Amino acid sequence: MAGRGELADLRAAPPTLAIDVTPATEWEPPALLSRSGKVRTQQRTVRVLLGLLAAGLTACGAPTPPTALSAVTRADLAGTPPATFIAVDDQNGNQSVALYSSTTGKVISRLLSGSLDGMSVVNLALDGRGFLWVTYNRGPAYANNTLGGDPQPNSCANDVIRVDLATGRSTTVLSTGSDELVTGAWPSPDGRMYVYADSGCANSYFDTHFTVVDIASGSTWTIGAGLQRCHLLSNPAWTPDSRSLVVAYGASTGDSNMPLGACSQWTPARLVVVNALNAQDGLSGLSAAPDPSCEFHAATAMAAGPIGLEHCNASSNDTSGGYVDGPARLVVFNTQLRAESRIALGECEDGAEVAADHAGSAALVSAYLYCPGATSPTTTLWRYSSSGLTPLTQVPGDGAPLDDITW
Repeated sequence: MAGRGELADLRAAPPTLAIDVTPATEWEPPALLSRSGKVRTQQRTVRVLLGLLAAGLTACGAPTPPTALSAVTRADLAGTPPATFIAVDDQNGNQSVALYSSTTGKVISRLLSGSLDGMSVVNLALDGRGFLWVTYNRGPAYANNTLGGDPQPNSCANDVIRVDLATGRSTTVLSTGSDELVTGAWPSPDGRMYVYADSGCANSYFDTHFTVVDIASGSTWTIGAGLQRCHLLSNPAWTPDSRSLVVAYGASTGDSNMPLGACSQWTPARLVVVNALNAQDGLSGLSAAPDPSCEFHAATAMAAGPIGLEHCNASSNDTSGGYVDGPARLVVFNTQLRAESRIALGECEDGAEVAADHAGSAALVSAYLYCPGATSPTTTLWRYSSSGLTPLTQVPGDGAPLDDITW
């Protein structure tokens, strides 16, 4: 994400689109992780929760169309590397869905408002037809300042909408009840399915599983619904054949003494490729372990095999978690999930994203790197393909990393 000062000027009076939200016809904590005396701040969760608390918890009726700020077509996202990409811009807490330049890292135009009926945008995914899937959510509410905050049931709200950015027409894909929290939805490359990340409302803190939806039949099945609470599960990425999901998964350590809204450290997250076509309570599949004192925290799928983002502690003997003061790497796997290379991204990564194109031929990688007292904060954007990792732009300045890159 570009520095705060560089994105301070909003373009005056961008073209306004009339958004039409049509019901679908095809288908119907405190941000602190208590860890053995340590407290880890989850940057993205802090930003989202602050927006939710500011919005309040008023009941919402029929979805209100998101405010469209500008138009974009599929041609705007063409090219290898693409000239532009879409991501969430969070400028001093004012969220929007924005079109970014790949060469400067700056916002070209803001496409959609970051709020909908008191909910905040939390995830983006572009499908093969160029429609943007946007997930908004709110909640849970917290009752007090005790450990975990005592998250309240039935205090959540969610909407997943599909937006034609060229026309502004929007379709509601998914709208759930108040006792669920949906944190993202991702359409399959063949357009026949989508998967969304789901949890209960009160127990949403590190207790996510996946629900897969067959669009034509409306059939659904779950993956990971039986996982023990307090596990890490990253955003999933479809493989190009629409048969598997690639995720980073850190299993719970089984500490049953933590209240809802708080967790002890999970086991170091592995990279897992799981069959998306069959239901399962767990997360069985091909898996690869990180290097010692490291964990995977994001992944995507390429035609030649998955790639994962691995961040590490500075000391190889440090197994306490954190993973923000050591090296960060892009790990390249083959289809058998054997690591073929580890490409250095820098030191002290505190927020990173990786997103492949629909063919799995190239990926965009971003990382916010900052070692306090040693280096100045920067966000770097790269393009990865079979020819290697190529820097696209580097933007100095403190701030949050690029969130939810899609192209």
